[in-house]
Amino acid sequence: MGFAAPLALSLGLLAVPLVLLYLLKPRREELVVSSTFLWRQALEEVQANAPWQKLRRNLLLLLQLLILALLVLALARPLLHSDVAPGGDLVLVLDTSASMAATDLSPSRFEQAKDRVDEIARNAGLGSRIALLTAGATPRLLAGPTTDHAAVSRALREPGTAHGEANLRDAAILARSVAGRLKDPTILLVGDGGPVAIPPSSVPYPVRFDAVYGEGTNAGILGLATREGAGGRQLWASVGNYGPARTATLSLSVDGRLVDARTLQLPADGSTGVEVNDLPPGAVVQAKLDGRDALAADDVAWHVNTQAAPTRVLLYGAESRFLERALSLLPNVNVFKAKPGTAVEAGYDVYIINGALPAQLPPNGNLMLLGPMNSSLLPVTGTLKGLTVTSQNTDDLLLRFVDLRSTSVATASRLAPPDWMETLAAWGKVPLLVAGENGGRKVVALAFTPENSDLPLQVAFPVLIDNLMRHLQPPSAAGTGSYQPGETVQMPEPASQRTVVAPDGQRSTLESGTAAYASTVVPGVYEVRGAGDKILTRFAVNAGSENESRIMARDGAPLATSGSAAAAAPQQAPGSERWWPLAAFALVVLLVEWWLFGRSQVRSIPGRRSVA
Repeated sequence: MGFAAPLALSLGLLAVPLVLLYLLKPRREELVVSSTFLWRQALEEVQANAPWQKLRRNLLLLLQLLILALLVLALARPLLHSDVAPGGDLVLVLDTSASMAATDLSPSRFEQAKDRVDEIARNAGLGSRIALLTAGATPRLLAGPTTDHAAVSRALREPGTAHGEANLRDAAILARSVAGRLKDPTILLVGDGGPVAIPPSSVPYPVRFDAVYGEGTNAGILGLATREGAGGRQLWASVGNYGPARTATLSLSVDGRLVDARTLQLPADGSTGVEVNDLPPGAVVQAKLDGRDALAADDVAWHVNTQAAPTRVLLYGAESRFLERALSLLPNVNVFKAKPGTAVEAGYDVYIINGALPAQLPPNGNLMLLGPMNSSLLPVTGTLKGLTVTSQNTDDLLLRFVDLRSTSVATASRLAPPDWMETLAAWGKVPLLVAGENGGRKVVALAFTPENSDLPLQVAFPVLIDNLMRHLQPPSAAGTGSYQPGETVQMPEPASQRTVVAPDGQRSTLESGTAAYASTVVPGVYEVRGAGDKILTRFAVNAGSENESRIMARDGAPLATSGSAAAAAPQQAPGSERWWPLAAFALVVLLVEWWLFGRSQVRSIPGRRSVA
């Protein structure tokens, strides 16, 4: 505890003259009386007030000293310091990602995080301004900046669930924007988010991370896809396990009918792929794990079959059996081939170029470059040999369900990506996977070909190709399969008014001309309905992902800063003032002292002793 006005404590010296008033002998008029028997009390009072004698017990003196002490403390404005909240203005960032629904803390991490934010707001310094925002799939500002700390507590009632991945990068941008309007702000993230590479210059303020997680383990469905094969319909599922090795039962249903159930041996802290053949026809496929872990949201996943126009893909360059096999697993994709050196025709949706680029690229169509050679589109400055993928941007959707770290590469091109491209995976500081958009054309480049690495031998390879193709496909074709909470879904041609029915029954009306739907919050199957409530199409939203299913404790600070901006240790809040309880108590004691003094005066009047 501290004091806002410590100099006021010097007023405690007033206790000295107060005591002296009881020690000094008052001047009294001498009178001659016939007897002192009736004046014994007066004599005792005179004797008690004789100067420099030992003080006798006097309740009024004690009460007056107590009143003085309380008033002095109140004037000093005591502050209750708290390690709960840092000092100054605050930008509170609440993690609302799917992993926060884990129940390894009671009742859940999310509820404990909300309690933590509420406690921080209530213990913030008097007059400090607080802002509250969420770090879910789409970061939002819920309250503030405001000095009304109760408004933050009220705003906490709104984010009632936790879904999707934590978009900490956009949350950092929003937090920086809000912090720029405050004085000496501190950004405080409350949640279980893992480390994310944020450039120090992007958050030039002190940043703290209050971890909210337990010791739970989890297994979940990371991906689900179907395709029509020569032998019938096939299903592919990726199941991750983040904890000790265990067994789990995977149940499959088609349009609500159970069609298969099998026992899986899940490795410790790893993933496994499941392939099911001869799947019965149907619109909606559901996969479900037996729920024996701390997170239930990723124990179920859905896949919806749609009838979008096939995506035309041209595979140009050296042949790649691994790539062709991965593309053949994708639904609604037609692959065409062209040998190196031949002219490339226009009219394809995606061009996958394995090696050197053709002499002339068509004006339209997105590009996937594998082991590219030097070109004006993507400069290459040399060749690298014997390297390993050491880092990746786990926040990017292109690497959803994919872990490229520890992938061994025999030979790779040394890429020199232009400013419009972003590095998604690297060996040290050398980019190995880059992506960007140039002139309306999406471009993704992998520095090595599948044959020059062990990537095709990993479960991550077909998932990576699926992610890249979803990114490069036209919106009408990329709308097949499933989405993550918070993703935008492209709607069918907006010819008329439509209604989207969410899994929880919530209905949203899309007016004619609306081409996208972004309220993908609740996992499950969504229905797009037209006139007469006719179902036009369906799509699925699944919660499982490697980032969110891995609920174990993570190392590092989610929002990384450096230098003086880094908050390495908790700061103490200036505290909230607590002078008014002292002043109120002093008033009560004053009333008691006044009552006792009045009572003593009545007793001291001759002939009125019976009144007391």
